[in-house]
Amino acid sequence: RYMRQIALGLEMYYDSNSSTGYPGTAGTNQWTAMETALEPTYISSVPSDPGTGGYEYWVATGNQSYVLKATLENTNNAALDDDIDAATLGATCTDPAYCIRP
Repeated sequence: RYMRQIALGLEMYYDSNSSTGYPGTAGTNQWTAMETALEPTYISSVPSDPGTGGYEYWVATGNQSYVLKATLENTNNAALDDDIDAATLGATCTDPAYCIRP
């Protein structure tokens, strides 16, 4: 649920900044850059991981795509059936990592 809220905020950011694309720099986890870009204009407060895994945000070279990653504590969560499972943009997305992209 949190990842979808963040994705919506990123899409609103992109719509307003389509000439520069999504926030951040390719090659490393850009969670802090993404938080700074979204709060408070596009999302009042970017959720933090309630567990111990930590969320990640990876942006593509050219800033035209991204991957959001959360490590799920419940390895049988049905959400893992429909997410990205291959390494993408620097994020390791094998289960129990839940990864989405636009």
